[in-house]
Amino acid sequence: VAGAGPQALLDKFAPLRAVGGHRVALSYQLDSVVARTGTDAERARLSIPEPGSVFQIVQFVFIEEQMVGREVSVVSAQRFPRLGTQLTYGQHLYSVFSDYGVLITKADDGLAVAFADDAIAPLINVDPGSPMLALNRVAYTFEDQAIELRQCAFAMAHLSYWATIA
Repeated sequence: VAGAGPQALLDKFAPLRAVGGHRVALSYQLDSVVARTGTDAERARLSIPEPGSVFQIVQFVFIEEQMVGREVSVVSAQRFPRLGTQLTYGQHLYSVFSDYGVLITKADDGLAVAFADDAIAPLINVDPGSPMLALNRVAYTFEDQAIELRQCAFAMAHLSYWATIA
């Protein structure tokens, strides 16, 4: 992926596909970027010294103008100091990280079933209690440094998750 450009990153780290397995074009809508003090767990996982600040980025994910999920990412504010003003619209974060010389080379994804709550259900056009895919991700650099903690929830009526095991 190194040197292959932003599209290669998206292809590698965007595992959502149509039910049949073919790629779909994802788009993002930025909801918020908030600077805050990181929790003990966030600071430990991202190797941020106390009282380290983080940015929490909330984005909605769309396929063909249909909102299908929400992503909440946490990153070090020290490592990405301009992120609060740099993100003005929705976009995949890994191409933004490359502006800081940070290349994501691997990610650990944890998958589970979740259920749409009253807040997200109307946004993604599902009934409260509908099953969703919950994805928890830790993204790493080539040096195995954790860069991003991400929690996602996706409506799975028209989506599937594909991973390459190498």
